[in-house]
Amino acid sequence: MSKSAILSNITSLFKHPLGGFKAIVRFLIFQVLAKRNKSSIIAFVNNTLLAVRKGQHGITRNVYLGLSDFENMSFLLHFLRKEDFFC
Repeated sequence: MSKSAILSNITSLFKHPLGGFKAIVRFLIFQVLAKRNKSSIIAFVNNTLLAVRKGQHGITRNVYLGLSDFENMSFLLHFLRKEDFFC
């Protein structure tokens, strides 16, 4: 990842509603671990797990932020019931 890409990621992580210092730390840790492993299993919301590997940009933002698309994802988390199936 280039220096400008890292700076761009860090800037966007600070601007996100769930961003900040913790998101930056998760970003840096994931970047280091991704170089060593092909994939990782990460704890996610509501006792779920994410299988992630470097290059899966949509998923990796969830690793850094918890909910990358904050407004839509938080709506669904509150709207969907346990017995619902969402695809």
